[in-house]
Amino acid sequence: MTNKEFLSQYKDVIRLIKMNEERMQRNGYSDSLCEENEELMRLKFLIEDAIVKSRCSIIERTILWKRYIEGKKWETIAEETIYSLQHVYRINRTALSKISCDCYKMQNRFIFIKSY
Repeated sequence: MTNKEFLSQYKDVIRLIKMNEERMQRNGYSDSLCEENEELMRLKFLIEDAIVKSRCSIIERTILWKRYIEGKKWETIAEETIYSLQHVYRINRTALSKISCDCYKMQNRFIFIKSY
């Protein structure tokens, strides 16, 4: 799994957390749903930490955060950061290469997310 794929799981994780919370409200709390939600919350924080604790510059972190956590389009990020679209792409590529995922050890537990 690449750094980009790892960070891109964020929107799926959020969607699954919300789905599980709705299920728990409708059907009551079950141990399996609670455990799954705990694992999803761990992955959510792991992805956020990968960006926050990276060796990236402030602008690189900002671009990663806006794209992968906030889910913004590249054009919007370019407007908000006052960089050209091409430059935002370049910064993203550089920043992705700087993400050190000590979390890769843990992420294998979360590959099921893509199968929902």
